[in-house]
Amino acid sequence: MRRLFILFFMLCLIITGCSGNDSSGPSDNDHDNLLASATIGSEGGTLSSDDISIEIPSGSLDMATELNLYLSGSGEPFAEQGVSPLFRLEGLPQGFDGNLHIAIRYDGVLNAESFIAMGEEFYLVEDDDSGSVYSLFQAADSSGFLLGDIPVISPDARTHGKLNAVSDGAGLIIYLLGVSDYLTLQDGDFRIRYPRILQENAEQLKLFLDQALNTIEYMQFQIPDENTTLPINVLIREKSLGSFAQYIPREAHSYYTDNQYTSIEVREQDMGTADYPEMKLDIGNELYLLVAAMHNRSTLDRLPLSWFDYAGSTWFQCFMSADPDTFVPDLYLENSTCLLDSFDMRPAAPEYQHLLHGRGMGAFIKFMYSRFGPSVLPYIYVERKEHEISAWRTIFGNYVTVINQPHAQWYPAFIKQLINEEIYDLGGQLSSRLLDKTYHEYDIDSDANQNATFPFGATALESKIFKFGLNNPDFADGDQLQITVYDKSMLADSMHLIVFKRKGTAVEYIGDGSSVIVDSILGLQQDGWDIFAVAVNSIAGSLNDATEYDYYLNIEVKEAPSINIARVVINVIVDAYFRDSGDTSYLKPDFNLYWVATGTTTGNTFEGDIDMVHDNGAIPTGTMTVTFDPDTYSILYFDASATVDDASFDWEHWDISGGNLSGSYFDETITAQAAGPNTFKYITGLNYRWESSMDWHEIYLFECSSGSLIAITLYTQDY
Repeated sequence: MRRLFILFFMLCLIITGCSGNDSSGPSDNDHDNLLASATIGSEGGTLSSDDISIEIPSGSLDMATELNLYLSGSGEPFAEQGVSPLFRLEGLPQGFDGNLHIAIRYDGVLNAESFIAMGEEFYLVEDDDSGSVYSLFQAADSSGFLLGDIPVISPDARTHGKLNAVSDGAGLIIYLLGVSDYLTLQDGDFRIRYPRILQENAEQLKLFLDQALNTIEYMQFQIPDENTTLPINVLIREKSLGSFAQYIPREAHSYYTDNQYTSIEVREQDMGTADYPEMKLDIGNELYLLVAAMHNRSTLDRLPLSWFDYAGSTWFQCFMSADPDTFVPDLYLENSTCLLDSFDMRPAAPEYQHLLHGRGMGAFIKFMYSRFGPSVLPYIYVERKEHEISAWRTIFGNYVTVINQPHAQWYPAFIKQLINEEIYDLGGQLSSRLLDKTYHEYDIDSDANQNATFPFGATALESKIFKFGLNNPDFADGDQLQITVYDKSMLADSMHLIVFKRKGTAVEYIGDGSSVIVDSILGLQQDGWDIFAVAVNSIAGSLNDATEYDYYLNIEVKEAPSINIARVVINVIVDAYFRDSGDTSYLKPDFNLYWVATGTTTGNTFEGDIDMVHDNGAIPTGTMTVTFDPDTYSILYFDASATVDDASFDWEHWDISGGNLSGSYFDETITAQAAGPNTFKYITGLNYRWESSMDWHEIYLFECSSGSLIAITLYTQDY
């Protein structure tokens, strides 16, 4: 008996729904068609009938095992390409892992290429469904028989989490039959086996597979050579049931094992629907699942794996247009959960341009943004920049502008500028000039070629990007980095700082006005970050007018801040009223009462002695404690008590909470509500400052029911 030993075969997974769309599964009549039975042990043996012979090599079994061979009552799984009955083998142990030498009698005439097909039953846990997977193994014609070696892989060795073997008792269930009239389309990436009558459609499928693989690899999610042997096997099965004339979503599936089997299976009676987008979606999704299974998930720490996991789980929700020629992606994407309607980011042949309209990656990016937030976009940039693929730059040009986030309008434009290298790279000069931790200004002439206006709706946004690194060995813990961008005539509308960790993580700092502060630059430097300062302006022409403006980037390294409240002044304006004079309101009080405390700050708490006179010249004695927010100077806790010339003016635990002040003065109980932070600095009569050399922070103006006003001012500079 001539045997053909197989070097590389495929194991294919095909999911069948509850509708019974796969007639090749088990049948209630199988046990009524017993052809042969034998007990075979470690010495090996043969199980045979007139039409089939199965040889178990010596050493394949550890113990005596009863094997049963049936003529299966299930339907024909390969339609007209099947050239023998379907046989069913039961009894191989779950741990069996070896070759079976098969000889099957065929009927009629063999055409094109011939194979022995092996099917295995499976149970899909997540769908509570069962069916069969088939593999084609090259066979030789010998006197009316197809001969070949069929490897059987133990379910225990399989790593694909979706597949669980179904066994009858303790044994495996295997189907065998002869198949002919198939052809093979093969290159370095794929080996497609298909019925000869579907040659044109198989070529279309090959195009889809190439596009999907290109996209996955361009995202730096490449097939690991150490885990697989290329090419990837693809099997097309033609169904015989007319009700399945069109492509059925979820009918393309993949499978991978540690034993180097990689395959995708597609069933289709009429592959004429293969040019529809849903075929591309399913094929691309299944290819991703196969590639993902080739990676060790326990050790592979790569975000794209998670991206494609999420994407793959939703691709099947896609409802595509029936006519790809009239497909309008922008309108569709607004009301769709579909992520990818195109797999190829590169230019395609003209005859396929209507399918590859280039909007799919935009939808994919939109979905990833909603899942992972703004850090996804710079991560894509970091991952892809190394490969310098020109077509990658077109992705963001086709970006769908439907992300509803506060800074979404300028964010895609910023990423596009990064990819196109439309940035000002300060290089090493920044690091060398920051060694003394002083303030530096960089005069950067505008360059119209490196700036653009990106219209989004009614607003035009411009951005200018400055890039620099942090390589200063003298940075200390707590040092701050303050960046300001401005031109000769005006400050930019807003300042943003995007910090890219070289591993792909991103941190965004949104500035106040035209500047932004990073609290700890030492940590950024130690972890290896690249800094991108982004000036954004919504005034058309102001940021990219090369003839009128020069731009300056101010960078300052500051020591860790220590807030020192030197004085707290409480100004009580008794029986106050306002008088209008044109556009100015000025204060007319009966008299002012000042309580001034001088002391020191520990952390965010000021403690001092009340030592300043009030308006009649009397000197009060007492203490004051103020706890404040170091960022906003809002008062969190206030307490003061003082006496003046034997007359008690006790402020016993004046409390400020929720914008309200409660306490007493002149034996009068007060309840005051804040008019608002900083409002009273615009009132004439309250602009007097105790020390003009001190920085002052007016926090609250309290309006008392009696008509008095209480103003509290913090001074933060020693004198």
